[in-house]
Amino acid sequence: MTLLEFVSYLAGKGMIDHSKLHDDTDEGLAARLATQKYAYLAKYFGLDLGYRPEMDLYGPYSTRLTQDCLDMDLEKVAPVPAPPGLHEKEFLSVVSGRSPDWLEVATTYMVHKEFRGDTTLEQLISMKPDHTPELIRAVHGDVHRLILPPVQVA
Repeated sequence: MTLLEFVSYLAGKGMIDHSKLHDDTDEGLAARLATQKYAYLAKYFGLDLGYRPEMDLYGPYSTRLTQDCLDMDLEKVAPVPAPPGLHEKEFLSVVSGRSPDWLEVATTYMVHKEFRGDTTLEQLISMKPDHTPELIRAVHGDVHRLILPPVQVA
């Protein structure tokens, strides 16, 4: 699975505006950040694209993934079916319609938990002072209810 195929899938589902990926604008940044978050979350639903994020201001961030987005030939983006290995129904039920803030808080929590062990709700609130404690509490609950432990698919 290539990033181009994953971006094509996301664009086909209306989850990102791929035409903005190369833009040096707020919309371009938003498209690249959403791609980062979806790529990170996809591994919890069976699809590991091979990018290893580091923590950044907006949560998990892979410099290589951003560069691959910028190098991508956007003319080749076309809707494709779900990538092999992705548990599409479960993935979409968790991420579809989520706000950029939800994606940022959820992935920040998950990366911090993955690399640093158990993370408390209070630590998450202190890591994300630009977000309300109510949003953070709701996302924390969603992550535990919908993502952790990993989805079991029959």
